[in-house]
Amino acid sequence: MKSAIDRLQEEVWAACVTQGAAQNEQTIERWQFDHYAHLKERFIVSQMPSALNQLMEAALDEWQQRENRLFSVLGMSREQFIDKFEKTRTSFLQGKDDWQGFVYQTGEAVYAVVKNMEWVNLFSWILPAANPDIADKLSITGRMVTAIFYIEKLWKNLDARQENLKNIEVCWKLVNRA
Repeated sequence: MKSAIDRLQEEVWAACVTQGAAQNEQTIERWQFDHYAHLKERFIVSQMPSALNQLMEAALDEWQQRENRLFSVLGMSREQFIDKFEKTRTSFLQGKDDWQGFVYQTGEAVYAVVKNMEWVNLFSWILPAANPDIADKLSITGRMVTAIFYIEKLWKNLDARQENLKNIEVCWKLVNRA
């Protein structure tokens, strides 16, 4: 049986997300190199039908259980994790070497907490856009999902280069409305 998050991702994508076609070659080229433009220009997210509210609540509950297990293992709070993540991300983006400490400390624990990039997309920008009345509340979950997956990607690629993380970086910017 599929998880509530997987089912919600499929249902919301089918009900709320429309993909637009590129108008010209320049747009295609821009989308290939600018993931932010690709997400903002190609995908139109409409309001989520109320019939999906119960599934969304089940998915949010499922996520909360995953998050609670992770933070129990790590012995830290959500706020502590985000604070350390932001410092790690900044260090990584600035090309410093001290970003690896937190990644080594948490990498094994965060592995597979977030199933895939589809979950990141769902929580970081699709659900908040599809539910504008509660977008701020949903963005809190989106930040956690994105930060956890970001750390996993860094852990799996300790020799990571920024260009290899551009998709997750864009989702971080979207969930933070940067």
